[in-house]
Amino acid sequence: MNTVIFYEELSMNAFPAPKTHFYDGWVLRFANGIDNRSNSVNPIYTSVLPIPEKVEACEYIYARHSLPTVFKLTDESPAGLDEYLEARGYEIATPTYLFTSSILPSAREEGSVRVLKSIGQTWRKSLFRLKGLTDAGKINTADAMMNLIQSDAMSASIAIEGKAVACGLCVIERGYAGIYEIVVDEEYRRHGYGHKLCGALLAEASANGAKHAYLQVEAANGPAMALYEKMGFEAQYKYWYRVKKM
Repeated sequence: MNTVIFYEELSMNAFPAPKTHFYDGWVLRFANGIDNRSNSVNPIYTSVLPIPEKVEACEYIYARHSLPTVFKLTDESPAGLDEYLEARGYEIATPTYLFTSSILPSAREEGSVRVLKSIGQTWRKSLFRLKGLTDAGKINTADAMMNLIQSDAMSASIAIEGKAVACGLCVIERGYAGIYEIVVDEEYRRHGYGHKLCGALLAEASANGAKHAYLQVEAANGPAMALYEKMGFEAQYKYWYRVKKM
């Protein structure tokens, strides 16, 4: 299978959108506007209809949902699509790299990181708090999306004086461990907590049969890029969003 398609499928499965619409090889996802990842057109499969016709149809569908039309693109997106969207007024947003690595079996450091083979409500509430997610509707959507995950998932957290200051999520499919939602309280950053979360999740994923890992990091996030490269991750490909304001 094409490398980009493979990892894009893993990513979509790791965060299932509550609503999905398939249109001539394009996957349209809807999740109450919670983020671009889960509310975008993913043109990852072969299609035959003309690009202008399809873009107009996507705009109509997203307008019916009262959402901006967003496209998630890679270097392997249909030829001419990125240029067409730019000419149509779509702006680039959040260039991001997908990093991959092999997982070497290792002992998990005991103590500061708590890893559970579940994504329970206590952990979810901590994650939403750390992300600054306060809108009740979007919290309900995020909660529903986690309930839709069909693959094995595990959560990790670091607590200080009984309060979670860092959270992380791992979703395992086909022997690949996806690392998501590495969030650290602003007051506790630059203490190596992100590294500890990733290390603990990867060790647990290895113990559960995962041989490879992947994660996504925004191109503008220099410290995170440096951290993951130090951990042995390498950039596999780049993706970005094209966003049309409503």
